[in-house]
Amino acid sequence: MSSEPAIGEELQQLNNETCRIMQLAYPGPSLDIMNVVGCDAFLEACGNPSLHIQVLDKAPATMEEVLRIALNLEVLDRLRDAKMKVLVDRATGNSRSEIKKFLPATV
Repeated sequence: MSSEPAIGEELQQLNNETCRIMQLAYPGPSLDIMNVVGCDAFLEACGNPSLHIQVLDKAPATMEEVLRIALNLEVLDRLRDAKMKVLVDRATGNSRSEIKKFLPATV
């Protein structure tokens, strides 16, 4: 059993925590403020400048959109990394690697 979190698990936890903090900071029906500040806070908390730029490039309007985009980008990054590993293994004659070893069973 892998100790690595499932794809998106950390992003979903971070999003949940960001939403919780935003509701405490901005109680009431101030969704516009929560979305603007929350989206930026979530992306900053990710600690990945490349992800931050890629998500903002898609112009998300809500926290839900930010999470969806970030999850999609995370899956694409994992697939790219797995494909690269397979190609390197093929080139070096190491046939142990398979893409499914890099992805959780939930994908």
